[in-house]
Amino acid sequence: MDKPLLAAFEADLLSRSGIPLIRVSHDQEHSLEIELPFLPRTLASPFRILPIMLRDQSSRVAEAVGHSLAAVLRGRAALIVASSDLSHFYPGSVAR
Repeated sequence: MDKPLLAAFEADLLSRSGIPLIRVSHDQEHSLEIELPFLPRTLASPFRILPIMLRDQSSRVAEAVGHSLAAVLRGRAALIVASSDLSHFYPGSVAR
């Protein structure tokens, strides 16, 4: 994990929108674990990662995250990987 980039992203997100980051561990969400094995196989050089999970996917939060990512990634080479697997462990009634 790119800790300096995470710190910059967290500071920008908080100052720009008042949205604090909440660190999550040992969560049932595991899209990162699903995506991660493919990156070393497809990227030619070493990489660092900035994992972000959006529990609140409102327009306000999505826009704030996008603006903060743009700010901290400006001038850097970056690959953004997004998972659209909304859920596969909730029953259909809860997921809807």
